[in-house]
Amino acid sequence: MVNDSKRNPYIIGTPIEIPEKLFGRETIFEDIKDSLQQDAQVILLNGQRRIGKSSVLKNIPLVVSKDELLFVHCDLQAHSHASLGEILYAIFREIFKVINLDTSNLDILLSIDVDIRRIINNKLLPIVYNALENRKLILLLDEFDVVTQNDTEQTSGFLRFLDNLVKRNEYNIICG
Repeated sequence: MVNDSKRNPYIIGTPIEIPEKLFGRETIFEDIKDSLQQDAQVILLNGQRRIGKSSVLKNIPLVVSKDELLFVHCDLQAHSHASLGEILYAIFREIFKVINLDTSNLDILLSIDVDIRRIINNKLLPIVYNALENRKLILLLDEFDVVTQNDTEQTSGFLRFLDNLVKRNEYNIICG
């Protein structure tokens, strides 16, 4: 029989989605709460792989008050070689799903012949803002480093897109 007091409480594998099973992260959650209350635009969780950044991202909506906030989690792991349109499609698809909007409006992002920035600013963002109903959208971008590790045009375009959202003070972004 294993003595529970000596058992390792840390779980390796898939992200933990139950706050009670996530040990030793209280300070991180307090820092995130404080940063959101002070309206920090970007919070970057930095650390080695496999230390629990994804688990922290999954648990933020469970431990931070959601009264005025709407959290949208987007895992970017599968998008390391994706185009800018594919990356933004994935993010907006998650936003639209959480807000219960029709995702067919997003298909245009996958076309190579459109000005993605214009489509987002003139068509998609107004739809999102209207549906938010005075809540603040918090993007939880998991595996952020996967889409930003290469010096490519889509990486630059993605970072410009995030910078534009932050400068317009319309989103908070937490990356891990």
